[in-house]
Amino acid sequence: MTNYIICIKGVREIQIYLDVYFFYNFILDFCILFVVRNVLKIKKSVIRLFFSAAFGSLYAVTQLFLPHIMIIGALLTYIISLEFMVLIAFGKVEIRENIKIVLFIYLVAFVLNGIINAFHIGNHMWKVLIIVFAVCSLLIVGVRRIFEILEEQAVMYIIKITEEDNTISVKALKDTGNHLIDPQTKKPVSIIEKDVINKLISEKTKIIYVPYKSVGKNHGMMKACIVEQLEVEGRKYKNAVIGLFEGNLSKNNEYNMILHPKLFEPGGEEFD
Repeated sequence: MTNYIICIKGVREIQIYLDVYFFYNFILDFCILFVVRNVLKIKKSVIRLFFSAAFGSLYAVTQLFLPHIMIIGALLTYIISLEFMVLIAFGKVEIRENIKIVLFIYLVAFVLNGIINAFHIGNHMWKVLIIVFAVCSLLIVGVRRIFEILEEQAVMYIIKITEEDNTISVKALKDTGNHLIDPQTKKPVSIIEKDVINKLISEKTKIIYVPYKSVGKNHGMMKACIVEQLEVEGRKYKNAVIGLFEGNLSKNNEYNMILHPKLFEPGGEEFD
């Protein structure tokens, strides 16, 4: 029993081995889905990607036996079948998330196909697989880093600190990892470089010490001040607690303060 078929491409006849064709499409689909899963940080099991890639590969094989109808074929291949693959791989998601996933799948597929064609590999499958694995690895590392940089830039804020009618503006970073709370006032503690806020601190400024834990130090005490007002995104916090950090918080002076995430909680009230 033969395991290949003859396909007509233009004026050429191409002999396609079904098992090789299935395997080739499976690897490509799986790698693309794996890149999307890791770059977009979608918490779904690899098993789901396996079944999704298998579905996509099976559909690609069945397309070889169907009559060539350009419009309907394109619709099925690029829309309906892809939506089934997304559903199998990542489950039911919101429309905006679905659009983001689909667009990213197209982007990764476009990059892979472009690089494969640029190398003029032909029918050397092992060379194709090496390039696919290399490109996908670079995409996961590179694109995730780009996203992280964009996220860091997206959570930068220009905040205002007021003390005794004097106000300074500081570039601050929202840090979801900051869980420091002053045990006396029960207020969240943001952290600022000491040299930046020194010009505001006077003899009347209330100074306290806030206990904290860090790597290598389980019982540290951070010097902090209680300022008259801290303004973040139009919200004004009275008597805000700000920890004083010796040194620089960022390498290239990108920001000079770390904001507590509680300052951004929806529905949270501005404290006094």
